[in-house]
Amino acid sequence: MKLFVTGAGGFVGRAVVDEARSRGHDVVAMVRSAKGVETANVATVVGDLRQDGPWVAALAACDAVIHLAASTGDFFDQMASTVLGTERLLAAMSDNGVKRLVHISTFSLYDYRAIPAKGWLDETSPLELRPEDRDDYTQTKLLQEQLVRNFGASVGEVVIIRPGAIYGPGKLWDAGLTVRLFGSTWAAIAPNGRQKLTYVGNCARAIVLAAESDGAIGQIMNIVDDDLPTQREYAAAMVRHGFDVPRALPIPYRLAAAGAVAIDRINRRYFNGKARLPAFIVPAKLDARFKPFQYSNDRAKRVLGWQPSTTLDEALDTIASAERGTGAKQGRNTTT
Repeated sequence: MKLFVTGAGGFVGRAVVDEARSRGHDVVAMVRSAKGVETANVATVVGDLRQDGPWVAALAACDAVIHLAASTGDFFDQMASTVLGTERLLAAMSDNGVKRLVHISTFSLYDYRAIPAKGWLDETSPLELRPEDRDDYTQTKLLQEQLVRNFGASVGEVVIIRPGAIYGPGKLWDAGLTVRLFGSTWAAIAPNGRQKLTYVGNCARAIVLAAESDGAIGQIMNIVDDDLPTQREYAAAMVRHGFDVPRALPIPYRLAAAGAVAIDRINRRYFNGKARLPAFIVPAKLDARFKPFQYSNDRAKRVLGWQPSTTLDEALDTIASAERGTGAKQGRNTTT
């Protein structure tokens, strides 16, 4: 199969290109920069999805598209790259008779407020109805996925993949320690909450399998690894593998949520909801980041025959080795 991969120069894109090549596929890697992909035997096309260019002809010669490209800039940049870029990609696919699409979505689309704490979050969970309460990323990714769904309902053969928090060399999941209290002490909100993790290699394998599988067409699949650790367990695993972990003050989720609700009421009553508050005390954002759930990867396993083969300890060992090799600390991944 010949695969056209957008966003191929990114963290996940590079892993997907490598996985596709290892499984014998020809790959056309679309990147913003000529140095975006360095894998041997991979055709590279430089371009911007928002503008016509050589990428359209390259796309026309492919059997399927894996769509990873998205922006994390300001709202206008995300609208242009994530939404308008996707709209142009789908038009080019339709014009050239390319029907198969694996779209990489996100857990950020789910309505975390509508799911009870410690309940199951899976592909049947409701999507966010008030994305304006969250962030630009949630708003634009919802619009992007709707475009993809419309394409699938009309002419396309669409698979939607929603990964959890993707981590790996260069992107070390921060275990939820995103709120500095004082000095070197951080708040660990919901320390017993499961982390929605997927190692980048495991996730890339699921994505490529989705492109290969006729049975995946029309499916939405969440991607998380097996045996997900709690925040506390993940921090302990990081220590075992030699990472520096800040001192943490554990704060139960329900206490943090109650405080966020109280502050939100004050904000709405006295400031018309316009006070700029840290994300961890905005209820919708707090729930998206810290509310404890149970996660399922059953559908991906059943439909794709996928197994997340790299364990947490193996992943952290690989990341630690990469960090020692570069002499630099890995970037922290806080994507939900």
